[in-house]
Amino acid sequence: ETLMLKWGTLHHNCVHIHSPVFLRNFSTDLWDSRVFAAVLVSHVPSKKAALDRIKMIVQGPPEDEYKQRLLNGKLLLKTLQDLQIPFLPPPEAIAQGNSRV
Repeated sequence: ETLMLKWGTLHHNCVHIHSPVFLRNFSTDLWDSRVFAAVLVSHVPSKKAALDRIKMIVQGPPEDEYKQRLLNGKLLLKTLQDLQIPFLPPPEAIAQGNSRV
């Protein structure tokens, strides 16, 4: 698990050099889809424009944060579907931060 978190940290920080993170928790550190998008951009640079619409979550009311995480998840999953990735969790599972899905 630690290795996967370091791998995600590396990809995120290479793509988002002005907003680095250190991933510690699969649930809450991944639920905004930005790390997944950064990994994808690192491996499929042609998808950068589509994934640039995934936004950092601005702290606010929990329901507003959830809506933005859900929108980010939908954008990520649309890009993955375009790449014909066969197994995709529902965007709600990503936005809820369920590391068991």
